[in-house]
Amino acid sequence: MSPYRLCERGALVRNGLLRACLPWLICLLMTAWSASAFAHAALIGSEPDNQSSLRSLPASVLLRFNEPVSPLFARIVGPDGRIHTDLETQATDGTVRVHLPSLKEPGNYALSWRMVSADGHPVGGSLVFSVGDARPATAPEAEPHPRASLDTAIWMSRLVLYLGLFFGIGSTLYWPRSEGRMSGAAWWATWAGVAALVAGFGLQGLDALDLPFDAILTVRPWRAAMHTSYGPAAVLAAAALLLGLHAWRSPSASRLKRTGLLACVLLALALSSSGHAGSAQPSWLSRPAVWLHAMAVVAWLGVLWPLARMREQSARDALQTFSRLAPYVVAGIILSGSVLAWLQLGTPASLWQTDYGRVLAIKLALVLLLLGLGAYNRYRLTQAVLAGDSEARRRMRQVAAAELLIAALALGTVALWRFTPPPRALTATTANAVISAQAHGDAAMAQLAFTPASPGQAARLLIHLTTHDGHAFAAQEVTVGFSAPEAGLEAIELHAAPQGQGTWLVDDLRLPPRNDWLLRVDVLVSDFERIHLNTRLATFP
Repeated sequence: MSPYRLCERGALVRNGLLRACLPWLICLLMTAWSASAFAHAALIGSEPDNQSSLRSLPASVLLRFNEPVSPLFARIVGPDGRIHTDLETQATDGTVRVHLPSLKEPGNYALSWRMVSADGHPVGGSLVFSVGDARPATAPEAEPHPRASLDTAIWMSRLVLYLGLFFGIGSTLYWPRSEGRMSGAAWWATWAGVAALVAGFGLQGLDALDLPFDAILTVRPWRAAMHTSYGPAAVLAAAALLLGLHAWRSPSASRLKRTGLLACVLLALALSSSGHAGSAQPSWLSRPAVWLHAMAVVAWLGVLWPLARMREQSARDALQTFSRLAPYVVAGIILSGSVLAWLQLGTPASLWQTDYGRVLAIKLALVLLLLGLGAYNRYRLTQAVLAGDSEARRRMRQVAAAELLIAALALGTVALWRFTPPPRALTATTANAVISAQAHGDAAMAQLAFTPASPGQAARLLIHLTTHDGHAFAAQEVTVGFSAPEAGLEAIELHAAPQGQGTWLVDDLRLPPRNDWLLRVDVLVSDFERIHLNTRLATFP
């Protein structure tokens, strides 16, 4: 039975109690569905141990996790800098055995791996060990993948997908049958959203496995994308887009709007099922907030194209419908947006101190501009348009066209969040700096002293934490992470030992040969506060 056949049953449609409870039922379903969605896998042990010294290279490495995982890839970097990819893996429950190639060179090895947990969340890491005499070697860097090009392609696919979802599907809520069976632009926007969804799915797999563009013609990235949290969200988005296309073929305006409304519900569920906002804790608050935000936004943006393109009488009907909904739509956007900002930012300073906050600030500026134009439409033009004033109608068409452009810019800004982790993911306090010898934060700064390895002696990293006035900074724990995303190396996590007076030491440090590393220093201040300091560290002259 089709969705609109079900909706035509008078008992259900006229049942006011069901209509009043439906939003709460949806929120409860989403909460129940997400109850076990955030228990990510974690490495709890390995053979050999991290930073261990071996007489010879083992035939395989054993990785133990706290829950069952599925391997996405494993690669090893040898002492000569060569990267050996596509290592054979065997997974049994929470144990993964990685078979190593036959290598005999003494030195430091780094096994980089990425797995996907039962909830579809990818998790990666690196295991470093030395074989024989671990002397450093300066080898040519591995050729990186075109990271910027891949990020640009992912951003463009997200933008086109958002345009198809919010404009293509949203227009169904206001388009009358008197204007024809379909709106050409909205129809093509929906199809463009379908194409962008398919392309973005493949790009998600490339990003998960760190593969070049030509690998999109293989099965691996598509299989990997389905194992991530983006997989179920893509399925829901595809269902929303196909239902939106079906809505445009409805024989009546009422059936068009009912089918379109169901597509909007699926759209909101897709956006709340993955992404930074949907994964914020507590999930019982964040996911319904994302769902409400998406429903309010699609109801707002969906009316813009009809107002800009429909004939006068049809535009007046759409305007009357939206005028009744406008107070609830704006309230829903403000309420849900405030909740999500509070969950994501943590502190007001994150709005200008983090990339995520700066993207949010740009989005808020564009939204305020849209609200201003909307207020102008409502209080200066709406009554005149409803009274049949042709000049007011012409001006409203112009304002609606401007709103379309600004809304597209806002959606493009939102797509940037794919590359900017929210401050709450970095816990209570986040401080970022990219400098060569120091890392500065709001509460502390770190002086870094890296001693390269020499014959008979491993490398070491000395960290001196101070306040901005020069006093020693007290910390409970310090963890250091070395990573090289451009070469496909996951973070190598090491614990620093306290030396007193704000000084911490990572001794017997074994790293594969690279000219530079991205260094992240995590400082645990208390049970409720953690500081993150980032810099780029040159490990060889």
